[in-house]
Amino acid sequence: MCSLPHLFIDDITKKLTDVYSSSPALGRYFRSAQVVHFSNESSTVFYQLEFSVPPSAEGFMENLMDPDFIRNILRQNIYDEEDTFYPGTSECNTLKLDPDSLTST
Repeated sequence: MCSLPHLFIDDITKKLTDVYSSSPALGRYFRSAQVVHFSNESSTVFYQLEFSVPPSAEGFMENLMDPDFIRNILRQNIYDEEDTFYPGTSECNTLKLDPDSLTST
């Protein structure tokens, strides 16, 4: 069993930043990602995403800033990575996210 070192906070922040800054739908609005709380015991991460919202875009908040839509961008990225095989990489050195565990508040 591998325990997650504190440096994984930086890995998680980088992962979130990479996913959302490269998103065709949200990349131009994405500003930052920050890990707010990290628990080694429960493997739980709370994070905050910051987006720049255009002043007068009809339907923007209802559609693109919908929490389910934002969460599903990360979920799809996780599913896509599950299909990628990295030979010679130890499970302890790989950040593995469970797409079914994602929730938003």
